[in-house]
Amino acid sequence: MAIISTYPVDNNPQNGDYLIGTKVTTLGTQINPTKNFTIESVADFITQNYAAKRVVSKYQWSNVAPETYFNIPNATDTNIPFNSTQDIVSQKNPSVYPTRTTVGASPAADTTFVFPAELYGTWKMTLKVHLLDQFNNIKVTAGVRNRTGGVTTYIQQLIDDGASYALTTDKAYEGSGLITINAATNVIDFVVNCSINTPFPSANGNNPCELILEYIA
Repeated sequence: MAIISTYPVDNNPQNGDYLIGTKVTTLGTQINPTKNFTIESVADFITQNYAAKRVVSKYQWSNVAPETYFNIPNATDTNIPFNSTQDIVSQKNPSVYPTRTTVGASPAADTTFVFPAELYGTWKMTLKVHLLDQFNNIKVTAGVRNRTGGVTTYIQQLIDDGASYALTTDKAYEGSGLITINAATNVIDFVVNCSINTPFPSANGNNPCELILEYIA
């Protein structure tokens, strides 16, 4: 066998090409035999055991009964009752996503998200709140709360916008943050708080209130 460095370099490997290696085993008559491994099998092994698994879901609040739109109360953290789910991708095996549960009817509808243990880790959470009827120096905040164990605590604010002081009547606010999900924070919800005017949700331009959850690691 020639010195390995003398073999030509192939810059176009294919899934079926072989890599030579050692199969670690003490069973049978061969101890740690030399084996061929396909590039595809090595890539699959790394993906399944070491690479971060992408999980992405999108949720919207549409003006559909029983979670129809309603005027947002002033100066109150109001649950955003998302009522549609689009599971985009899950590289977990088997596929798994957060579970959205929406109960009740507007204005008392309530949406929570439950994360199984397989999805504990860091999540990027992007929240968009689209509102009408914004006047007179309204201030809009929104964020994520912990609802685990029946106790509600604020985790992180994602939106804090006073730009609506410009007297606009229709504006979409958006913010994002990295949130750690574990056994102590595996049930969450999202809330919006408007200082005045009891604004009304908007879907103008097919742009409703929306949430995107993306698993990072």
